[in-house]
Amino acid sequence: MTSFETCKQYGLQGEADVNDWLQTLPGIANIEDVSDNKFYQDMDIDLFIDLEDGQEIAIEIKTDSLYKTGNFFLETISNDYYGTAGCIVKTQSDYVFYYYPGPGKLYVLPTLALQQWISDNQHRYTPKKTKLPGNLGQYYSIGLCVPREVLMNEVGGARCHVLH
Repeated sequence: MTSFETCKQYGLQGEADVNDWLQTLPGIANIEDVSDNKFYQDMDIDLFIDLEDGQEIAIEIKTDSLYKTGNFFLETISNDYYGTAGCIVKTQSDYVFYYYPGPGKLYVLPTLALQQWISDNQHRYTPKKTKLPGNLGQYYSIGLCVPREVLMNEVGGARCHVLH
């Protein structure tokens, strides 16, 4: 299995874990996984949650193995070669979920509040590059390494759940 395939499988397992947890919550009528739909991939949306009261909530899930760093990696440029906007700045979801399977921690961040926080605070952090495997070779993603504690304290509506 290639590095790209390994990363994809890790992300899919994270999405499945989150989906399983969501199904245990009251008030949810339906969960639709759209992560394989190109239309929704372009909007960085993985799931739609239909609530019993008629509301629909769009979710972007980021699965991360690097819990020990204490940071979120907020991707601002997804591919440095093409200069494409990163997930966090372009997602049209209502919430961004950061899931760490090891400790089973799920961080729930309201997207608009998170995007506003990045706009207002990115000057506080030096952008970092991370090498990623791709279908056509490796490329770099660029983003901000922000302590989880900072975002949890400074992004309104942020919360954390322990899934296991």
